[in-house]
Amino acid sequence: YPIEAVGKQSETLQHILMCSPLAVVLQQARHALIDADAMTAAEAIGGGWRLLIPIGITVAVCLIGFLTFDRSAAHIAEEL
Repeated sequence: YPIEAVGKQSETLQHILMCSPLAVVLQQARHALIDADAMTAAEAIGGGWRLLIPIGITVAVCLIGFLTFDRSAAHIAEEL
């Protein structure tokens, strides 16, 4: 469903849903590939600076994953 449908009910809920990194990717792909009149991810989240939220989540998840792997890399063969 388009994010505009959520925005008609609650703009705050739309902004919260757009904090998901996957929602940002899907909304931007929808704008670029399917419907040029659809909102961009920056418009849907409420401004370009708010895109730092999903970017920060993505960076944090990658960093935590790397640190976890780095810590257990020496013993991963024995644990499998």
